[in-house]
Amino acid sequence: MTGWRTRTTALPGLRGAAELRSLRYQVNPHFLFNTLNSLSALILTDKKREAEAMVQQIASFYRQSLTEDPTGQVTLAEEFDLQETYLKLEKVRFPKRLQTRFDLPDALANHPVPGMILQPLVENSVKYAVAHSTQPTTISVIAREEFGRLVISVFDDGPGLGGKDCGGTGIGLANVERRLKTAYGRDAHVVTGPAPGGGYATHIRIPLHTGPETGE
Repeated sequence: MTGWRTRTTALPGLRGAAELRSLRYQVNPHFLFNTLNSLSALILTDKKREAEAMVQQIASFYRQSLTEDPTGQVTLAEEFDLQETYLKLEKVRFPKRLQTRFDLPDALANHPVPGMILQPLVENSVKYAVAHSTQPTTISVIAREEFGRLVISVFDDGPGLGGKDCGGTGIGLANVERRLKTAYGRDAHVVTGPAPGGGYATHIRIPLHTGPETGE
């Protein structure tokens, strides 16, 4: 399909637990800075209830993202919950602009995936779609089964910017690709590019019935 980039995790073997840990902890440092600024604004405007709720969400996000084994797996339901918490925090920054959609079939909810594998993709949608738009923008996170494989899609209906196409470094996407390669080898594929009808999309395809390996 014209305009799309297909990335296949072609290198065999594992990089080891040390690389998995390093990649897992590469969460955008600007997220904490922006979140604390938003929390400060709530406090200064005497929105105590909203500030308390935000503190609880921040604690929940970091409890989930930092206390789990960085080389381990989580269920797809847990990964979706984490991204939903993250976007609730970002919605404080963009209350009128950011909209979300999550679609996870019950049959796929317990499937194992690498923890925080969707985080860089969702962050990119906030950074390059929501932040660059003056109109309401929806970020969608959707899972489905397709030809015996698990497909997880993160896309937005923003101005069509994403990763390297908008002058970014593509570090977040490269992080996802390397983690999937380390976990699944040739069985993982990432397709990314402009979405039909506008916006930007990334689709992850991994084996449906086998979880990722994390050995040395």
